[in-house]
Amino acid sequence: MKAGLRSQRSIKELIIGSENDGGRPCYFYPVNEVNELCLDRENGYLCIDEELELFSNIKGRELYSQANKTLLMRDGERFIEDTFAHEQNLIITIAEISVLIAGCAHNCIVNSINRFTQMKGSAPAFVIGGFHLFNPGTGKSEDPELISKIGKVLNESGSQFFTCHCTGSEAFEQLKTIMKDNIQYLATGAVVEIYKEHKGDTKNE
Repeated sequence: MKAGLRSQRSIKELIIGSENDGGRPCYFYPVNEVNELCLDRENGYLCIDEELELFSNIKGRELYSQANKTLLMRDGERFIEDTFAHEQNLIITIAEISVLIAGCAHNCIVNSINRFTQMKGSAPAFVIGGFHLFNPGTGKSEDPELISKIGKVLNESGSQFFTCHCTGSEAFEQLKTIMKDNIQYLATGAVVEIYKEHKGDTKNE
């Protein structure tokens, strides 16, 4: 991050994990001591400091990917569809600019942003992550109609998006047609530069 948005702490300094307590929603913890006032185990939320927060346990299912039907979790002696309650989302806030790093967003990036908005009162300025619109089991992209609906919702959010990984190239091209400059693709070696003027760009190094 540049232009005054550089954090004084490195994410590498934090060792963070998740725990599942008898089927309850997962939560986060750093290996060192956690201030219990900053930890909401039931809702999967941890405030690390003034710059870094984590949340999980996304329950929304708006525009849910059908590719999730092939991803299972153990429930006792049987397997059921994964709820992805353990999936971690990182919020970085520097100089009043918020960035959401959303991993694979199996519960749909729309629901990740909705949860963020409930917590913060507005959508993040920037979103980085995969959108889980490609099914590696079948080798096919998600239904174009679903991708179109997701693209329209994201385009109206006011956020700028950088996506990669499980979004898939076919889905990205469709999203790019809808969202134009509001979405960019990240590849290995790309660097995201975020500025105070609420602008972001990528470059390859």
